[in-house]
Amino acid sequence: LFLAVVRMGMTQLYGHIQNFMREGGSAADQLTRVVLLGFRNSQSEFGRLLSDARIYLSEDQQLLLVERCSDPWTLYESIFTSAVASGELPQIDPTLASTMFVGLIHGQTWSVKTRRIAPPLDDTRARLLVDTLFGGIRAVDLREKPSGKVECGAGTGDAVGLIGPEIGKKPQAV
Repeated sequence: LFLAVVRMGMTQLYGHIQNFMREGGSAADQLTRVVLLGFRNSQSEFGRLLSDARIYLSEDQQLLLVERCSDPWTLYESIFTSAVASGELPQIDPTLASTMFVGLIHGQTWSVKTRRIAPPLDDTRARLLVDTLFGGIRAVDLREKPSGKVECGAGTGDAVGLIGPEIGKKPQAV
């Protein structure tokens, strides 16, 4: 019975995200709506249901949910794929981008629960998370070079993850 309830909850979540995609707008707009939903769900019975599922369902049951249910992860990947196709984002693996995206949401919700950061988890914070993620993806356009170097934005360097005026500059030895 518990597994069936979790499946219904995941199907509802999937439906909400599909609706966000149908509403349109940029990928950033769609993902901001997903973040807001994640923030709301983290403070609701649905959030507790998903937390309980991670605790009480076996690994096989959890895999079954992902494989046979409406897994929202595929929708996140689709949004990132569309963002790349439209030029909103540079080439990036949609699974990697989705992993970073979900990690940002969970990091915020967990940090509020543990009182490391103060609420509110609101639309301003949701947009900040998405803008930060997109800014990082744009700033660090990773393309492996034959020399083993990676391209960082406008230049070539040994470091990855530099943001702002440091893009493309080699880091100073410490």
